[in-house]
Amino acid sequence: MMTTTELHRVLAGLNGDLFNELFDGLVRDPNYAHASMSSNEAALKSRRACGSGRLRGQPASCRDLSRHIMLTQTGRNLPSGQVAVGWVLDHDTETEKQELPVVVAVGINYGQGATYLNPPVPWAEPTQMRPRLNEAGLVVQSANTDECSHAGWPSAFHLVVGNFFPWITVYAWATHQFNGSEEALLLHCHGFDDPYIHLAALLGRLGAEVTHLVFHGTNTPVPLLGTEFVRRYGDLLASQDRPVDTQVIFSDNLARPGLPVANSVGLCSEHISQHR
Repeated sequence: MMTTTELHRVLAGLNGDLFNELFDGLVRDPNYAHASMSSNEAALKSRRACGSGRLRGQPASCRDLSRHIMLTQTGRNLPSGQVAVGWVLDHDTETEKQELPVVVAVGINYGQGATYLNPPVPWAEPTQMRPRLNEAGLVVQSANTDECSHAGWPSAFHLVVGNFFPWITVYAWATHQFNGSEEALLLHCHGFDDPYIHLAALLGRLGAEVTHLVFHGTNTPVPLLGTEFVRRYGDLLASQDRPVDTQVIFSDNLARPGLPVANSVGLCSEHISQHR
């Protein structure tokens, strides 16, 4: 159980490490989960050369791929730069003083469009994920059996949101209609040096406070990345000295309010324990 004050302290430190990886020489406000910088002010790792060849039958490079999809806006009276978003707390419990369990939701990227250039994303803001998240959690809870046990879904909780790809894109991930090679290259060449390290750091800091870890985005690389995370870091999800293991769920994109959840599957607690 944690208060928002305790969570803010943890997320501010982790976001500092996250942005230090992406930007050179960045000075940031811990009250924001957002960092952007003009290309003439910093060397963005997203600009590094990584690979070249052919994509969709045309000559292409990974750098060209990033220029087409990563939000970069320049022009008269317009902010300039590329935008990264780190760990964000859903604002529904921002002022909550009581201690609550923590649910972590991990997707592919935080959002899209020029509105993210200004104003910046605060450390706590409305994510609009809770309605679909509650539905996904209750679906898994109702599938509990003797052979495949699932943790009960909490009635009240803090929601922490993060992503495997830190950059804001021009359009929604699905709208870009990437093929598998493009997605792999974007994550490898322009994402984190290690796609799992920041999630592992979060779970390492929060420990048993995290009752559920939800990987959301069925038609993205998220499910594959999520299963690999469980293989590598099962000891962060289940250990003999923990009263309850962290429940792992795979679901549809949670950031689409109003749509029913067609896919929500929880890993059996017995299966998670095998990876500790």
